[in-house]
Amino acid sequence: KKSQYLKEFVTDGAQKVSQIPSKLVDELNQLLLLQENKVNENLNKGDRYFDFEITPEIKEKVFDFVEGPLNKLFEELKKYYGSDIILSCVQIRRTFNTKSDKESYSNYFHNDGYTCFLQKIFINLQDISKSHGPLRYIKKSNAKKVLANNKPSVNRINKIEDENMISYNVGQKGDVFLCNTTDLMHAAGIPEEGNKRDILFLEICKLPKKKSNLNIDYNISNRKLPEEDLTNIIAKPKGLKNLFKSFLRYI
Repeated sequence: KKSQYLKEFVTDGAQKVSQIPSKLVDELNQLLLLQENKVNENLNKGDRYFDFEITPEIKEKVFDFVEGPLNKLFEELKKYYGSDIILSCVQIRRTFNTKSDKESYSNYFHNDGYTCFLQKIFINLQDISKSHGPLRYIKKSNAKKVLANNKPSVNRINKIEDENMISYNVGQKGDVFLCNTTDLMHAAGIPEEGNKRDILFLEICKLPKKKSNLNIDYNISNRKLPEEDLTNIIAKPKGLKNLFKSFLRYI
């Protein structure tokens, strides 16, 4: 479906689409502070990132975002897909510096192996500059040149030498970034020592037109989160047989 609102996203695979007011982000951050002891425990153990528990209070705050400042985006995504959509996953991650040359947290360039039924939304919970290790991605127009100049190992590129080919999701607290991580080569950035990066991730899936064994009886307006990994169930079917079954549910 054509969408003037999502024109840049449709063309390039990525677009800043909205902004959450600072007051609402601060209210969420206050809830995250209640888990600060757990964050420090993980950091002291040497973990390079921490996934916050999505408590009932945090879940309600996320749906306040969805029904408030994100409402226009989700209405446009419904038009884009021509169907209802579901919030298939909510994750809040704090990422720290790593000095390892190994891939610690998807920080090598890659494409995600999902079908087109999934889109990802990144919401900054702090101001983010290059020193905070923002998401890095390659625009579609540069993809062939990057692949020609950098040799992938299996389906990963450790480092892209052409710095001018890399775009960064930098911005202010509350910025909302829609990115098709299946189409675009991308990588998590590495924060500089002493810095961290707090991001709220929302995963949106198109609901099938036909009833199926997925047993999904709600949509995004029901303020409900799945108890299972619906992102992978809907958008990452295993094997050709299940991929074909998934295709049939949408026609």
